[in-house]
Amino acid sequence: MLQKNAVSGQNANNFLKSTSGELGCCGDSVLDCQYTATYTQANTVSAITIVENGADVVIPLTIGANSTAAQVQAALMAALVSKEYYDDNNIDWPGIVVTDLGTTLQIVITGNINVKSLTASGGTATFDPDCTRQGVCTYATTTFTGGAGSVMHINGSTQSLGTATPGTTLNADVKTAVEAALLAEGITATATVTNNGSTSFNISVTPIPNNTTLYLVGASGVKFYMARSGCTQVYN
Repeated sequence: MLQKNAVSGQNANNFLKSTSGELGCCGDSVLDCQYTATYTQANTVSAITIVENGADVVIPLTIGANSTAAQVQAALMAALVSKEYYDDNNIDWPGIVVTDLGTTLQIVITGNINVKSLTASGGTATFDPDCTRQGVCTYATTTFTGGAGSVMHINGSTQSLGTATPGTTLNADVKTAVEAALLAEGITATATVTNNGSTSFNISVTPIPNNTTLYLVGASGVKFYMARSGCTQVYN
């Protein structure tokens, strides 16, 4: 996670360091957020703009066309270090992550910094801020017997899954029904469905907010509660 040195010239390798977020001096304290932007890899990049004390700060960059994700990450880090930022090596929240998406590069910057935009030859890319952390988990149940009239209960609401008969209904159709049921309740997640022959389904969904209650009911009327695992935090 990126931090801002409160003392100019402070060695980033010091065991104890003062950050602007800790001191909050003169109204310069910044809520830690995660910022995401993409730009076309074939473009050149000439600047990144951040906001400090309510004013735009334009930091020059020299990133060539078709630069790799590693090259862009290094250039961005060097530019921000020049403005007294450093990565505190938080293993859960790397300061800068650049991902090659094919024809575009995705830049994710996380920390006590306000990132505004990236100036590229193809135009300005605006960073989208996410400043709320939320715990998310994988929810799963095994041996769901399903059948006609299967439903998913999501935080007290009921969504139909239609007919989910093991050995007859395709796993892909159950997956689609489960994802649609969650989406109807405002949860975007990916379901994984396998079957145990003609007896039952194994169903898992992720990412699900960690305060969610999920269970399935099939033709038998038995409640199959989905248990949480692999919980982590994300920005949204």
